[in-house]
Amino acid sequence: MAPGKSILKLRVGKVSYEEAGKDFIAAWRRAEAGDTRPETIFQFEDWNLIRKALSPKRMELLNHVRRNPVSTTAALARMLKRDARNVHDDVAILIEVGLLEKTETGLVAPFSSIELQLQAT
Repeated sequence: MAPGKSILKLRVGKVSYEEAGKDFIAAWRRAEAGDTRPETIFQFEDWNLIRKALSPKRMELLNHVRRNPVSTTAALARMLKRDARNVHDDVAILIEVGLLEKTETGLVAPFSSIELQLQAT
């Protein structure tokens, strides 16, 4: 996946089958219109789960990687002036949930935009 080309949507709350169907139709229409950017949707049941996954330090790390090429987590820790072990742990979590990718040249944040959507319950 090319860095900076796809869209990430983070949703908080339960999603109905109807809403999932609307997402599918919207993606189909975007593709028909020529917008072939991949879209990823992460669904979180409640705000505490998303807050835990995207702590302020992880968001700072993610934003830094989006703007700056980073070859190693050690280099990233130096750039952010943070403990290397904590940065390593944060990078591992962000890779696991798909917000960062490890490539041959280093770390990349593959999303050009991140949207947060709160679902009504």
